[in-house]
Amino acid sequence: MLLIAAALFFSAVFFLTSVFDLPEYADLSAQFKESITIGEINSVQNGLYQKVNINTATKEELKILSGIGDVKAQAIIEYRETNGKFRKVEEIVCVDGIGEKILKENYHLLTV
Repeated sequence: MLLIAAALFFSAVFFLTSVFDLPEYADLSAQFKESITIGEINSVQNGLYQKVNINTATKEELKILSGIGDVKAQAIIEYRETNGKFRKVEEIVCVDGIGEKILKENYHLLTV
């Protein structure tokens, strides 16, 4: 019985020290923060788990994207109405007010 209690005690100590080893978690946290984009953070915060089709998305759907508000969402819609469907996601930079930064932040969320 004493042997089992000792084994449980040492298992608990090992578990707690491995879980609460803060320097190790700090390193992982820093690596994780560097590996995700602002767009990915915003998409999770906004509950966006599916890609946004820039050829069919409504103004409200477009506004979920990072850096896209009323004006830019409307500009995307007007651009596709005037010029036809986007052939590839990268063409979104042809829309006034949308540059490489917005494309980069949202690339993983966009589709045509």
